[in-house]
Amino acid sequence: MAQHKILALRHSCLNTHEKPCTDDDDDDDEYIFTLNSSPELCLLCNEKIECGETIELLPPVANAHVSIIFLSCPVARVAFILSDFGKMLSYHPGSSLHCGVVDSSGKVHSFTSHFGIRCDIDGWEESVVINVADVTQSYDLTSSKWDEIIYKCIHNQSFSSKNGGDETYDCLDFVIDIINSTEREENVNRISVASWLSVYLEHILLYKDVLKELLSGPVQVIRNFKDAFAIQHCRS
Repeated sequence: MAQHKILALRHSCLNTHEKPCTDDDDDDDEYIFTLNSSPELCLLCNEKIECGETIELLPPVANAHVSIIFLSCPVARVAFILSDFGKMLSYHPGSSLHCGVVDSSGKVHSFTSHFGIRCDIDGWEESVVINVADVTQSYDLTSSKWDEIIYKCIHNQSFSSKNGGDETYDCLDFVIDIINSTEREENVNRISVASWLSVYLEHILLYKDVLKELLSGPVQVIRNFKDAFAIQHCRS
């Protein structure tokens, strides 16, 4: 899927209630989606498209094993993949997920009931990666601090015995315990993490749905889309 270039354009005939397109628009509006090149005419109104800038719809997946160069930056990553270690672009509603925390070198530390805490240097190349420092607005949580917290928890005997002795303990509990070891004022819980993740999963489904329809024949596809996530501006 990743080799296809999906372009999106916000056209005035689809959003007549809105003001002319600007770079600051961040509403959930309808967009025209095409493959590989931006359209000159809108097939809905048959008029020349002059308003708006073409953007590229990118699948919200990333390589969790990429290392962080500047350790003073607010980067504290957690990553999600399919439970069978499959690629996240194969996700569908009902898929079972596995998660872990990512250190600055790109090693992913996760927990399984069979093997306990494990460390992966590969296998998470196409995953959903969320920066905890961003979603919790903990901008003093630097990459070096995140490393310190991860390894302190992993090598803490009481931490290891706690998760090893509970049969209901899972990978998400492990991730939450490490996040809540960052001395934040408010703890996160499973609902918090699910709300962060849901945005990415919704975007994956949109990406797959638009791509599937474009590959099946239509030159243009119209969908609601929030111009605020996993996109990059590009020239026509």
